[in-house]
Amino acid sequence: MKDYIELESEMMKVGQIEVDLESLLHKVMDDPNPPTEDELGNLIIGMMSMHRIRFDKMFATFEECVKNKKLFNKVTDIPS
Repeated sequence: MKDYIELESEMMKVGQIEVDLESLLHKVMDDPNPPTEDELGNLIIGMMSMHRIRFDKMFATFEECVKNKKLFNKVTDIPS
């Protein structure tokens, strides 16, 4: 059963897009062999697909946490 700790981990993975974009920017701007227009398009399409997959996985974890009431650590995160 997934809980808020796993949800937090999945949320951080969604942020991977920033690292991916930094790598792509390096490839386009600083690499002596930059990608062609087609290669760049394919790279961006792939990044968009991976971001969607990460987001969908995170949202599924969120939904499971809501369903199972596992969003908070009852010892330290009791909402008022």
